[in-house]
Amino acid sequence: MLDSLRVKSIRLCTNNPRKVDDHAKHGINVVERLPLVIEPNEYNRFYLQTKALKSGHLLSPDGKPRLLEQSDRPIVRGMDDE
Repeated sequence: MLDSLRVKSIRLCTNNPRKVDDHAKHGINVVERLPLVIEPNEYNRFYLQTKALKSGHLLSPDGKPRLLEQSDRPIVRGMDDE
């Protein structure tokens, strides 16, 4: 789809590092990765841990908006531009 639209670069909302790599392999430059910040709770904690452990998703187990290995800046609702 992106190829048919002649898209060459994107900002990608994802926690999945493989998705970034796959786009690059297909000629789409990911200029920025926007992490999806999801605060764990009693209902989703196991699911989020599984995504991080088995799929390599870049998620913080305590819902922190930024992980040390992330070089990009997360966008969080209500966050200042600072």
